[in-house]
Amino acid sequence: MPIDLGIATVMSNAPAGFFLVTLGIIVTLYAISAYLLDTPFGRVLVALRANERRVPFLGYSTRNARLVAYVLAAVVAALSGALYPMLRGFVSPELLFFSTSASAVITVVIGGVGTLAGALYGGVILTVLKSIVGSMTQHHLIVIGLLFMTVVIFLPKGLLGFARPRVERLLRGGVR
Repeated sequence: MPIDLGIATVMSNAPAGFFLVTLGIIVTLYAISAYLLDTPFGRVLVALRANERRVPFLGYSTRNARLVAYVLAAVVAALSGALYPMLRGFVSPELLFFSTSASAVITVVIGGVGTLAGALYGGVILTVLKSIVGSMTQHHLIVIGLLFMTVVIFLPKGLLGFARPRVERLLRGGVR
């Protein structure tokens, strides 16, 4: 299936072409999200996460900010949903099952809730884990569930939240 990008046409059934289209969409969405978080609206979203009851005292509507955040999340989900049929060539009713939604939540929690890069790292970790453990046993979901529970219990900020302070301390030269 050809994807017309204006300046070039990429075939989605070619693995390299589909990878480049997906990578371009991920980089674009990441850049837009990072930019958005540096705007006043992004600061409102961060304030909502920190303490929703105080945001109205700053002069912002929590309802409007949440509505815009949900719409933006729906746009990202729609783009993801549009990529899947290009990858597989069809859409199965199996995608409506709980495990599809749970995979998204597990990805974010493992990577690090509240960070942009956490979802990317969580996605890579979950994909590699499914591939490696899934090739050894058909019960790979048990391993993923155990990892999820371990992260929730022992690393509430996710792997990125656990690693970031240590890496920053290492880069500053203060190894402890």
